[in-house]
Amino acid sequence: MDESECRIGARASNESHAPQILLYGRALGLGHSEAEDVLQETFLALMQKDEEPEEPRHYCLRSFRNKALNFPPRPLAAADPRAGSPLLV
Repeated sequence: MDESECRIGARASNESHAPQILLYGRALGLGHSEAEDVLQETFLALMQKDEEPEEPRHYCLRSFRNKALNFPPRPLAAADPRAGSPLLV
């Protein structure tokens, strides 16, 4: 199996776990689109590595968690005069 086949296999394996990883991101406090952004960054980082990690699934989860915890928080919008409190964007 050559390097490109390994990368394709790793990608397919990670993409099959994407729904569960997105839910994990939501549990970590990310919005759906934010979790998708972090997941995309995680997959790109995995695909750009020179060598495949020994445990790609564990690498992916740990990397996702670290990126999610360091993801910039959502900015608060101007206060809604009807509600009297700021809204999340």
